[in-house]
Amino acid sequence: YTDTASIMAFGYNPYVASWSPYHGAAYAVVEAAAKVVAAGARYDRMRYSYQEYFERMTHNPESWGKPLAALLGALKMQVELGLPSIGGKDSMSGTFQQINVPPMLMAFGITTVNASTVISTDLKAPGHRLYLIRHTPRENYMPDTEQLKRNFTFVSDEIERGKILAAWSVGFGGVAEGLAKMAFGNEVGAEVTMD
Repeated sequence: YTDTASIMAFGYNPYVASWSPYHGAAYAVVEAAAKVVAAGARYDRMRYSYQEYFERMTHNPESWGKPLAALLGALKMQVELGLPSIGGKDSMSGTFQQINVPPMLMAFGITTVNASTVISTDLKAPGHRLYLIRHTPRENYMPDTEQLKRNFTFVSDEIERGKILAAWSVGFGGVAEGLAKMAFGNEVGAEVTMD
């Protein structure tokens, strides 16, 4: 018998990665951490594993630059968050005729947690308050890791205190996606006024 649970979450947005493999990988690392935190674990105990999938490497220098940029973006976030990667898997065969896969560095965040602190995404009952904890990217559109670390710690502290009963990491579907999916779980619904 154990009270220890494992939490694993992924991060990847093909639209951001297609725009910039560097930013795409950086945000994949952040998204995996945010999902792990939203489930009830602490980010600073997490480890990463990566799955990379890129177009076939050719004589075109851009085909070589995409995986390099992605690895540098992921490494920058790892260093700034103070978290290691424990391995991964790569493939450079994502080309069929003239069709290439979007650049992909998918981050998997993995950690253990006391099972009593794990929470789900579904809203629990009518009358509970909803809060949005924002992240403001830097001018170069990169994540503000100092702000993220404060946000992650705040959320983890409040989950452990029993103040946060459900959480959702906002992804590329935005706040509306998160709110809808949280409300569907227990058929609670939500009424929201935005400024």
